[in-house]
Amino acid sequence: MRSGDDNPYCGCERCRISVRCEKGAATTDANGIYQFGRSTLSPGIYDLVASKSSYVTQTKAKISVTGDAVTYVNFFLQQVSLMGQVRQAGTGENLAGATVAAYLGSATTPNGTGTADANGIYQIGGLATGTYTVIASKSGYVKQTRPGISFTAAQPPMSTSTCRCRANSRGR
Repeated sequence: MRSGDDNPYCGCERCRISVRCEKGAATTDANGIYQFGRSTLSPGIYDLVASKSSYVTQTKAKISVTGDAVTYVNFFLQQVSLMGQVRQAGTGENLAGATVAAYLGSATTPNGTGTADANGIYQIGGLATGTYTVIASKSGYVKQTRPGISFTAAQPPMSTSTCRCRANSRGR
């Protein structure tokens, strides 16, 4: 069994992914092609699972493999992204230049960061599934923390969040 060669990409970039089933595993080459040999998969029905760090895992269930025929199964993996807007508390004005950091679980270093544009919009890509604490900060404003932002494989690959930062009365 091998992947089709019409679009050897997962998401929007070339990457190596792991494809596994109950009989074995294969890793894609630099072109996104993977193959299970005849000795690995005998005729039967298989569930294939494609995964890569920072991408949403995808399962293709009940794939039928028959005799000498080649079975093509394509996967298109999506990265998890967090997108949102940072606004000033009280006025609701966009807060350009704010830094937003996403921390997976109890991590002490961010798994991704983004900077709010002129409209206060930020995006953090390349996140793995899990539960994040998101922190928005900007000099002169009180840091805002949003715990419990979760991504699972069953969700759409993007979540949106709005953080409102309050001006720091001490000017820090």
